[in-house]
Amino acid sequence: MPCNYGKCLTNLKLIMVVDNEVLKIIIQNCCRSLSFDIERQQYVFPFLPSLSERWETVRNHIRDIDPTFHVSDFNNVLHRIEGLKELSIEQSLYEAADVDLLQGEMLRINLSGVSVPMLTLVKMKKGQYLDIVSGHGYSLGDEVKLQPGRTIITSEGEELGSCKSVTLLMPTAEHIVMGHIMLGSYYRRNIAVSLWPLFKLAKTVNCANSTGICEKLKLMAKDMGIGIMPLLNIVNASLKYEF
Repeated sequence: MPCNYGKCLTNLKLIMVVDNEVLKIIIQNCCRSLSFDIERQQYVFPFLPSLSERWETVRNHIRDIDPTFHVSDFNNVLHRIEGLKELSIEQSLYEAADVDLLQGEMLRINLSGVSVPMLTLVKMKKGQYLDIVSGHGYSLGDEVKLQPGRTIITSEGEELGSCKSVTLLMPTAEHIVMGHIMLGSYYRRNIAVSLWPLFKLAKTVNCANSTGICEKLKLMAKDMGIGIMPLLNIVNASLKYEF
């Protein structure tokens, strides 16, 4: 791969320590922990109430760090945090082999010759992937290579289409800072062999148990060594597909 994900992620973490104190202040003062939005039927990190008052509270602290930071910048940060599940840093790849990917890494694959022209996949286990759009799981085998011009065929013989391009989706500053605040030292843990238990637990949420499920999901994600980007995408994908 042109970009080593582990190395890129390490570099991003180092940047966070120096350059994202403002982002840390905003998340700490404006965001609540993982929650299940009953009306929208999705997992989110919701905002605390009275954001305009919170800006007044943190403004001087932020401007001590960055004198050019204004309320419009504050609103832009909130807008990005609100769309956290859709954020990513994109890196085009010549190919993506299962053996080179860690659990929790995400790929966008453009396809030709099929009605659904794009898959966005999270590696869940050796040779196994979750489509975050449909919530459907695929077994591609541990010898699969995703490369432009190759047809993607599942272990069951289903053709998913011909690969046109492969893009690695990496976490942004917002994901990493949110992870430090909400999950603690998750990055010090070994990445779990399988992320399917997270998916299965997320499916069990309902009005009565949502607070407990969200807390368990956070603890499980931390133990699994994965960050906010795969966490949000996996748990929300779980609500889209009925077995």
